[in-house]
Amino acid sequence: MAGVIRLSNALAIIRERLSSLIKADGLHSGLEIPNHLNWTVTMWHYATDSSIEYKGKMFHASWEVSKKPRGKTA
Repeated sequence: MAGVIRLSNALAIIRERLSSLIKADGLHSGLEIPNHLNWTVTMWHYATDSSIEYKGKMFHASWEVSKKPRGKTA
């Protein structure tokens, strides 16, 4: 669970910094970066890309998955 919390914190910081850069450069023009808790992770890349593409609902996960008790995936 600590890894999920660290990832969530890192994504929140990235969102804040991107928003600040957009506003500082005068590029705001209504562009809004959504809250990181609404993002969906579609695939993880650990040091390499796969030659096989995994896609579809079965391979997508939202932050709601991290809130479920361990062992409960459905």
